[in-house]
Amino acid sequence: MVGVPIAGLSASTNASFTIDYGYLTLDCPSLWNGSPNDPELLKNLGYIYSPDGLAFQSYPNATRDGPLLYTTSTGDWVPFFLDTNTNFSIYEQYNGSSYLPDQNLIFGSVRYNPYAGEGYWSSVRNCTVQNRYVEAKIGCNGLECSTKALRPSSAYSQLNPALTMLCNPTIFGHLAFDLSLSFAGATHPTRGASSATELFIEGIDPYGDFTAFQNDSGTDIIVMANLSSKVFARRLSIVLNTFMNLASAPGSFAGNLPAPSVSAWGPYGNGSINYTAVAQGDYSQVVSPFFAHNATATLSTLHEIYVCNWLWFAIYLSSTLLLIVVTLCGTILKHMCLGPDMFGYVSSMTYDSALFGLPPGGTLDGMDRARLLKDMRCRVGAVDGTRGPHVVFAAESAPYATSAVVALKRKMKYV
Repeated sequence: MVGVPIAGLSASTNASFTIDYGYLTLDCPSLWNGSPNDPELLKNLGYIYSPDGLAFQSYPNATRDGPLLYTTSTGDWVPFFLDTNTNFSIYEQYNGSSYLPDQNLIFGSVRYNPYAGEGYWSSVRNCTVQNRYVEAKIGCNGLECSTKALRPSSAYSQLNPALTMLCNPTIFGHLAFDLSLSFAGATHPTRGASSATELFIEGIDPYGDFTAFQNDSGTDIIVMANLSSKVFARRLSIVLNTFMNLASAPGSFAGNLPAPSVSAWGPYGNGSINYTAVAQGDYSQVVSPFFAHNATATLSTLHEIYVCNWLWFAIYLSSTLLLIVVTLCGTILKHMCLGPDMFGYVSSMTYDSALFGLPPGGTLDGMDRARLLKDMRCRVGAVDGTRGPHVVFAAESAPYATSAVVALKRKMKYV
């Protein structure tokens, strides 16, 4: 959920470059469900939660309920647990050519639902961890960057994928404790409740309405056993990579990173990092927030250039001229026309009109009447009335034409 921090970008310049980086991938084919106090589960716990594991060395006064740990120093129940039973000495003695097995990672989610008759119940996944190295083509529009293409890294192709950061016992210990405790008492202090991490892995919005997943006592419970191995492995790997990136260089994600320089970015330096100053954007007396690698970028500054497409310009110009001609023709015709706009359903003006000589009344509708009168020529003219001349619609041809209808005159006023 976080990317690779990049320093030295300019808000007014576009950049294109490639970087090589690695990330953790998981394969979790094994699923076990049962009581958290099941001997079968307890005997497979290792470096963290075995009887002499790191958990009880770090918290000697902690209360234990299976793999669940209650830390008296923080007053929190660990909502889920991470462990491994891989021997770390194998990785410490690795000489670059000897066989190196994949490290295993145990993830356990514990739920509590006494009203359903199950009490405490564990869903445990046994995964293997590898590092995957890729080469990414990055495109930056100002300070906004995204990956344009991705392929396996050729620079790190000879590295053993089984050798990861988690092969270091100190790093694994911090991951196991800090990740599980980061969402403990802050949101779900109840034993057996689900954390935001478990909600994410299950595919539920941690800030949404998940009351459907609560037991009768209101405790949030997530049944993680219903996820496929592929989906579970992908989501847990997102959680682990996000946590490891943020934990390894938390100051690098505060923004306002200083420009690259040998003195600021190392790889050498005194290692003292003032994270408060980094968070406030003050790098005047701060060594780089992470060890950086140089990348050669192609920089470009874009300017808007307008290019004329002559074909479309000609079509546009012709259409504009045509509209002008049509408008002028309409204006001229309107000036030449002396009669009012009186044409609608023309056949209705032939009913009971003495100027057409048609029989009065009739049972035909307007359309049929107009169809029968299609050969009759008509005109708009004027006749004298009791209050003066007025405009009429009359037949033009015999036998209905009448001399009383005269042409309209421009200067004549009609009623």
